[in-house]
Amino acid sequence: LIVVFIIQLLVWMTSRWTCVTYHMGANYTPAIHRWQIHRLVFPTFVHNDFPHIGWNVFVLFAVGMNAEHYLGTVGYAVLIAASALLGNIFTAGFRHNLCNQSVGASTVIMGIIGFEFLWFAFNWHKM
Repeated sequence: LIVVFIIQLLVWMTSRWTCVTYHMGANYTPAIHRWQIHRLVFPTFVHNDFPHIGWNVFVLFAVGMNAEHYLGTVGYAVLIAASALLGNIFTAGFRHNLCNQSVGASTVIMGIIGFEFLWFAFNWHKM
């Protein structure tokens, strides 16, 4: 996440692009309708600013440790990939304002939190 953000920041600082997040692959429903399906994965790695990526990294670290402990590294990687893909499909499919772009790892964070709720719901009696 941080490496992609640094590249994005350098492109933004050294160019005249006004839509850097769009060109880096932001989730944008009209583009997805034109079969730019890379926009269902790329937004996870693109962020708006330092607080945005900082908060995402912090929350991923805070909630992700438990999920990785329960699932193992490979299972956690699958959870991250599935959350990114399904979250971006959901975002693109149910967005009311089709002209908005979305970026960030929030879909992954929501997927991890959802997994942890389900894990606790099914395993609370073991604690």
